Amino acid sequence: MQVEEAQPPELARISELWAYLLTSDIQPGINEMEMIMSPGPMKMLRGLIEQFDPSAISSPQLHAERWGLSCQWSEFFNQFPLVVGPTWTDIPFLHDADLGEDGSEVTANMLGFITPGNFLGLPSTCVPTGVADGLPTGVQIYADRWREDLCLEGAAIVESKIGQITPIDPKF
Repeated sequence: MQVEEAQPPELARISELWAYLLTSDIQPGINEMEMIMSPGPMKMLRGLIEQFDPSAISSPQLHAERWGLSCQWSEFFNQFPLVVGPTWTDIPFLHDADLGEDGSEVTANMLGFITPGNFLGLPSTCVPTGVADGLPTGVQIYADRWREDLCLEGAAIVESKIGQITPIDPKF
């Protein structure tokens, strides 16, 4: 395969719309969640709802934009059959950092390249690429809908160049 640097469409908008979709699902049951969840995760969820108030965008508008972005990505895949990017858009955060004062922002910032697959229903695969400064690294590979075969082919190519990475001991 030939490697070219390219920017997939509207990554920031996809993450924003995904957050609105997520909070529209969470908000109706947030009070009931409090009965079974600890204060840290509840604070993070409430922060997400505050940051991405589901009433700020109507459901029809959200889904219309979702469809439009899905079409843009399909057009993009006509030129670039695979998209390879980071699994996380930052180094892994310290244990419980997602539950702190800025927990919702920490979480949202980390998911910048994960949300397209979730929001647009794209096939993807993650491949470990090693360890940097004691932390695991990896890439995520996307293809157009119904092209899981391309994701797996891309993953096989990455693995053939890097070798199979064995799991590391987690650090807490």
